[in-house]
Amino acid sequence: MLLGLLRASELSGRDLRAELAKNDVRTSAPAFYQLMARLEDQGFVEGWYVPKEVEGQRVRERRYKLLGLGESALVETAEFYRLLHKPALLGGPANARA
Repeated sequence: MLLGLLRASELSGRDLRAELAKNDVRTSAPAFYQLMARLEDQGFVEGWYVPKEVEGQRVRERRYKLLGLGESALVETAEFYRLLHKPALLGGPANARA
């Protein structure tokens, strides 16, 4: 879901967490940022800090964008799930999903 959200445009960590929450996916901030760090380490996304002012205080906002490897992973995952609905391609009806 994260990679799909980043497909359209770059987003802040705060915006990504809000979009996940809209889809009933809730994580703690530490768990979310650990996941994002793993996606960065794998080359799926790029993250950077942007200075921002919030209520008179300067903070650093983490922003993310999808990289080519992340796009490939997203496409391959979509293809995998598409094939799950074509049982003949996967060896017959035993692999079909309802």
